[in-house]
Amino acid sequence: MKKTTITSVAAALGALTLASAAVAQTQAPVALDQQVSVGEQTKRDLAAWREAGFTDHAFGALSQDVYGEEYQKRFAKYQELRQSR
Repeated sequence: MKKTTITSVAAALGALTLASAAVAQTQAPVALDQQVSVGEQTKRDLAAWREAGFTDHAFGALSQDVYGEEYQKRFAKYQELRQSR
């Protein structure tokens, strides 16, 4: 490869890096109180799942017919709870 080709590629990569950094800086930062760990998100999700009526036993029984009315009702409740948290 020629030296000019390598220099051109390096210049293009540098420009892309600068453009990416500029875009990242313009995005609104997340407030510290809105940052939640993955573990905390998982705990909240599991709490919503259980609150919607999906205990271990109920899920096993209901999962036989995921298109059934009872499963769909509980799943809608789970999604509602998850969105509200």
